[in-house]
Amino acid sequence: MTSISLRMDDTLKKQFDAVCTELGMSMSTAFTIFAKATVRRQGLPFDVVIGESADVQTIRRLQEAQEQARTTDDRLSLDEVMSHARSAIDE
Repeated sequence: MTSISLRMDDTLKKQFDAVCTELGMSMSTAFTIFAKATVRRQGLPFDVVIGESADVQTIRRLQEAQEQARTTDDRLSLDEVMSHARSAIDE
């Protein structure tokens, strides 16, 4: 077992500690989970992006599809709605 020292803003540390406590774990356990996920993924376990993340893009596309459906007189079946949603997610 080894120890790591890092610097963090006091406010961020308090907020992080509060979340960890709410989850029933220590900050050390949370960092260990992060390290294991990083090794398993061979990269950060979340997207680091400039601009919109994939989640934001998906939400935006779904909102655009919803707006398009509102402005169209045609009624779509549930299967058609799901097909459009899958297409938006796959883009």
